[in-house]
Amino acid sequence: MPTATAIINLDIEGPGISRHLYGHVAEHLGRCVYGGFWVGEDSPIPNEGGIRLDVVEALRALRVPNLVLVSLSNLDADEGAEVTLDLRGGRIGEARARILAADRLQAHNTPRTPEAVAPGSFDGDGLRVTDRGLELTLPPHSFVTVQAPMSLAG
Repeated sequence: MPTATAIINLDIEGPGISRHLYGHVAEHLGRCVYGGFWVGEDSPIPNEGGIRLDVVEALRALRVPNLVLVSLSNLDADEGAEVTLDLRGGRIGEARARILAADRLQAHNTPRTPEAVAPGSFDGDGLRVTDRGLELTLPPHSFVTVQAPMSLAG
């Protein structure tokens, strides 16, 4: 069975990107960002670096976790694949996964068979959380998405 390993060094310093920036989704819808999150450093509204402190506190109260989101494909029609995601410097919580696969390589959805290719749960033996990250066994010809809470080690 083919194997692949991706090493992601979370413990090596790199360019700093605030986890709050990518920890929440905020589209520029009307005044959501400018006049909403962002008021500028000279605003009379309490802020840090121009970002409203009341908005930061409201988002913190939502307790949105930092998540690892990974999508993997096994394009081999006949053989499964072992994948290791080595997240050095991070700790993974309970992972959840979904798989998109079919019984036959030629399967496709039609009005008569709308569920021939359908997503399903991929939790269990195919997905394992380890001390270093995640290990997955991808079935032949499959697409898997994984979501897991993550924290930095230490």
